[in-house]
Amino acid sequence: MWRINYSKHHKGMAMKKGRDTPLKGGDEYDALTKARKYYNFGRKALKVIKRGYNKRVRRNNKKEVKNETKDLG
Repeated sequence: MWRINYSKHHKGMAMKKGRDTPLKGGDEYDALTKARKYYNFGRKALKVIKRGYNKRVRRNNKKEVKNETKDLG
């Protein structure tokens, strides 16, 4: 369940629902969505898939921050 922080919401900054970075490939889609309950992934497989996705998310966020600071200064 998603909760909205109303103090931010009234200031025009609502919390996002969902993912910013798109999923790549069928494995990520199957492992990181509700479709996961239809598959029998092992622990190690899920860990590898999540690690790859989260690594890509962190890398993209780092690039965004770098670009924003470059634009400011």
